Amino acid sequence: MLWSMVNVMQLIVKMPLLNITFPQNAATFYTFINQISSFNLIPTDKLDSLIFNFTDPDMEDPNF
Repeated sequence: MLWSMVNVMQLIVKMPLLNITFPQNAATFYTFINQISSFNLIPTDKLDSLIFNFTDPDMEDPNF
C-alpha cells in the first residue's frame, strides 16, 4: 500500500512535464504537491539564522 502511494505521488509530480495546458486550480495543486515532494515545507532561511547565530568572539571580549 505504501509503495502504491509513492508511485502515485511520482506520477502526480511528473504530470506537468508532459507539456499539457492545465487549469489554474490543477496547476496550483501540482505546485503544492511539488513543494511537498521536494521537502520544501519549512523555510530553512529563517531556521538557519535562528539556529546558527554566530558572533565574532574577538568582538565580545577585548582582553581575550
